[in-house]
Parts: sequence; C-alpha cells; structure tokens
Amino acid sequence: KSYVMYGIARMMLAEGAVDQVLVLCPSNTIETGLLGKFRLLSADKTLKDLLPSGSKILNPRIINASNTIEKGDICVENIHATYVKTKSAIEDSLAGKGERTLVLNDEAHHLMSPTDAALKKWKEFLIDPKYSFKFIVNVSGTCYIGDDYFSDVIHRFALRDSIEQKFVKSIRYVAEDSSGGEDEKFQKIYD
Repeated sequence: KSYVMYGIARMMLAEGAVDQVLVLCPSNTIETGLLGKFRLLSADKTLKDLLPSGSKILNPRIINASNTIEKGDICVENIHATYVKTKSAIEDSLAGKGERTLVLNDEAHHLMSPTDAALKKWKEFLIDPKYSFKFIVNVSGTCYIGDDYFSDVIHRFALRDSIEQKFVKSIRYVAEDSSGGEDEKFQKIYD
C-alpha cells in the first residue's frame, strides 16, 4: 500500500494536478514507517528517472506537519495532528488550498466505521469546508466492515494473490491447540 500511495503522490505532483500531498494515517508508528519508506523512495534515482522530463514537481520534500507544508511537499502525518488543539502546520498550510491538495488516507477502514470516537474527527477533517479537499484517496488492506465490502474499491489485491506472486511469504502458523509448550511452538514457527 505504501508504494502505491507514494506512486500516486509522485505522479499527481509531476503532472501538476496538485501542489502538495497530505498522507494521513492512524498512528505514530505508521507515520514513522511511511516517512522512512517515502524518503528512501524519494532518493531512488531509478524511480525519479521514470518521471517525465517536463514534470511540474520533480523533487518533493518528504516532511511531517511540524514543518510548514509548501508547494511540492509530501507531508506524512498521523490524524491526530489535524485536531484543532495540536501544534501542527496543517491548518495554516492547507486552509483554502484543498482543491490543489491530494489527501491519501492509509488504513482508511478506520474512517468507515471508527471504533475510537476520536477517529470520527478524521472524517470531519476531510469534509471540512475550510479545506474543500478535491482529491481524496482511501487506501486499506481491510476494505470491508463485517461481511460488507466497500463499494468504491478501485483495485483489490487479495492476500492469496500476493502470496502466489511472491510479494508476501506463505503464512505458516502454529495452531493454538498445538501440543507442546511455548518454546516448542516457537521452534515450530522458526523451523
């Protein structure tokens, strides 16, 4: 998912469809991981060479919202930075600029059925007329609630497909009712 989000962000900036990108996620852990991946990808000359020579924005800064978000930036932040009483640059940087901002929501299934009341603010932020976001892409590996799949899925890449295409290792687990103690179960997993 993170590679797809990065690709969408870079293409939208290169084409000049947007001026900046805001990537939102539900936790600091995910934010840290995305920042690391995006910075590595941004430094990849091979990927940069794939962009058209006439790209509008060729070298985006990869930042979080402790910095002012400027034209050409990809800002990765957890959703809590959008709340009014936090010290982030999101409101000052993006108010009134929603039509030229791409918002990518990682783990977007939290938006559809938030169990945490605070996450309901995530959706409120996205529809806030102060920003008027035009480009919003939701990304999730869990595109369903209960037995109901989301109706606006563009592409579904099943776990089975990712295993068969060698993107993910085959999953081998020790059943809960396996014989032996914890050390023996760990040895079975390791083997």
